[in-house]
Amino acid sequence: MKTTLLGMFLSIGYLACAQSPIQSFYVQENSMFKVIESAAGIDQSPIGANANWNFADLVQVGSSIEVNQTPTSAQSGTYPGSNEVTKNTSTIGSVITVSYLFSKNTNNQVSITGLSNPYITLNFGTNNALVGTYPMNYGYTNSDTMAGTYVYGTYNGTFSGTINTSVDAYGTLNLNIDGAQSSHTVTRFKAVQNITLNYSIFPNVGNIVQTIYNYYEAGNPSPIFRSTTSVVNVPLQGIVDETTTTFEKFDGVLSNNSFDTNQRLAYPNPMHDLLYLSDYSDSSITKITLTDMRARIVLSLLKPSQTIDVSNLEKGLYLLEVQTDKGIQTQKVLKN
Repeated sequence: MKTTLLGMFLSIGYLACAQSPIQSFYVQENSMFKVIESAAGIDQSPIGANANWNFADLVQVGSSIEVNQTPTSAQSGTYPGSNEVTKNTSTIGSVITVSYLFSKNTNNQVSITGLSNPYITLNFGTNNALVGTYPMNYGYTNSDTMAGTYVYGTYNGTFSGTINTSVDAYGTLNLNIDGAQSSHTVTRFKAVQNITLNYSIFPNVGNIVQTIYNYYEAGNPSPIFRSTTSVVNVPLQGIVDETTTTFEKFDGVLSNNSFDTNQRLAYPNPMHDLLYLSDYSDSSITKITLTDMRARIVLSLLKPSQTIDVSNLEKGLYLLEVQTDKGIQTQKVLKN
């Protein structure tokens, strides 16, 4: 699976009642996602009321976590007008990719002001890309122009383009990931960006078309499923019709609350070089296991001490399983 060039730009049964509004552009803090892929691809063409999507034969290949931050003074200087930063950390195997999406939120009207990842930087300082005003209901549409500067590999210059957003469908989303089936009542957000790159005195040296689908359940600001497809043409670098696609499935929220023996099995979370098991006064820990997001056991200890050395683990998301004489409990932990 190729790494998505732009990363994130912005990602039941029969629905007999009205669709649920999409409440926010921003995900729930510390949202975790499964990064998945499909060898056969998926059909996202159904639109309109009471649509039905069936995404089968999906396989998890990694994980990501997303947080919302306040821009630093340097970031605000680089991306003027920004008052929100969304940071996405994706782990696929041993490869960790960090992306930043900068935005301006004024009375729930959201515009994109910048994007930075290891592959490309886009600064919308000339003309921000208006996503729309929240909440959004089925039938909402918006079109806007955008312009600014870019850095792509050894090239830099200006860009211009359009962004078209819509809430184009609601209905039933059926998922099958690693054999686990689920069904969801969703409302779908769609965004299409068409970006033209200019280099020095040469106009239109490259083009990027990106299509994003976000599927939202009622009451959850984080999409239950999202996809990003980019089609890139940059002849100067020998790139012609290169298509990359990323799929992600919402997998819960990583808690950063203070340590609570009723909720937390170990701390700190995120962990660094050491992980501390909570002290169970009424039971004893007989075994702990750490499993990565590809279901590989990376650490297994019988009758462990309270302090666990995790310094040799790769950065990413893990599932901690703690077995005591009273049963087994699990907790997701992040390694920074």
